[in-house]
Amino acid sequence: MTVWPARGCLRSAPLLLRGLLALAGSARAAPADPVWLDARGQPNASALDALRLLADAGADGLAPRDYRAAELGAQAAAAAAAPSAAVLPQPAFERDLSAAMRRYLHDLHLGRIDPRALGFPAARSGAAAPDFAALLYAGAAAGRLPEAVAELRPRLSQYAKLREALARYRVLAADASLVHPPFAAAAKRGETYRDGAALHRLLVALGDLPADAPSPTAGDDATLAAGVSRFQNRHGLAVDGVLGRATRVALNVPLAYRVQQLESALERLRWLPDLSVRPFIGINIPMFRLWASDPATPDSATISMKVVVGRARKTETPVLFEEMRYLVFRPYWNVPRSIVRNEILPALSNNPGYLQRNDMEIVRGAGDDAKAVIVSDDNLAALR
Repeated sequence: MTVWPARGCLRSAPLLLRGLLALAGSARAAPADPVWLDARGQPNASALDALRLLADAGADGLAPRDYRAAELGAQAAAAAAAPSAAVLPQPAFERDLSAAMRRYLHDLHLGRIDPRALGFPAARSGAAAPDFAALLYAGAAAGRLPEAVAELRPRLSQYAKLREALARYRVLAADASLVHPPFAAAAKRGETYRDGAALHRLLVALGDLPADAPSPTAGDDATLAAGVSRFQNRHGLAVDGVLGRATRVALNVPLAYRVQQLESALERLRWLPDLSVRPFIGINIPMFRLWASDPATPDSATISMKVVVGRARKTETPVLFEEMRYLVFRPYWNVPRSIVRNEILPALSNNPGYLQRNDMEIVRGAGDDAKAVIVSDDNLAALR
């Protein structure tokens, strides 16, 4: 569940995007003059910017092939190397590059997938989507296409961190030295762990051990235990430095699969509205964790705490986006019958002062204005 201030995409758009929209007006049709070709009919500087952006779409977890990046790049390279612009089919190049860039801007800002097809609520319902065509042509005309594209990315700090992690994990996934058989269970105390060298190498690559961490020696796996503890902490596992089953399962996840997870995480963040303009609260129900962030404060000031989320009616994790209008501190709480029967009544039979010591009271009725009654045999019998 995530709570945020509901607002339109463009109302909170950065100044550059609003300026480009004002420059372009509201026209969606392509300009009469070429956008991507110079006077000689060859790709201009904005076209080269666009081609670089499409080729680098993978940095955001997108697929360059979806935008014909290689094909368009080859066309532009051939035209630039040719003595005559006749090599390049100009109208087709203009049309195809514009179409590819419009799709790229849409996917970068809103996501490749319609979240409603996956049962995810329409996060931007009722909010006007940016005029991608107008932004595209205005950015190209102003020579500021890379800047305009950068501001269409989600402005959450988590998105920037995920992009960095994706680049790093792609390098790791391509490193054949990190490929290993599944890690075995931990050795007995005093015995050398048989997969120690491979585990040490992986933990260093992942950053859970420093690059100069000493290799494990016979009978001494203290260094490995420290790295395992950090790995466990990053993955939400019990931190004990021991290679239990859950830890081995996490360690054995292929790095290529971690790359896919990062790409999926970037996509999900694109489904969200702009959360960088006002404070927001996010709750990860399966993790029983709450985060609260204020754009006016640094990341170090972000609140994080455990929460009780209750039980879902179905097994699917519910997703909710809503504007928070009020907050109730210390809400009145009626104890569930199962807790009264199985916990409180047995405690009261042993200690009549149990309720007072735990800031509880017996009330007559279920409303917030119910009157309190004394702890008596008759009232305890009514509870039973």
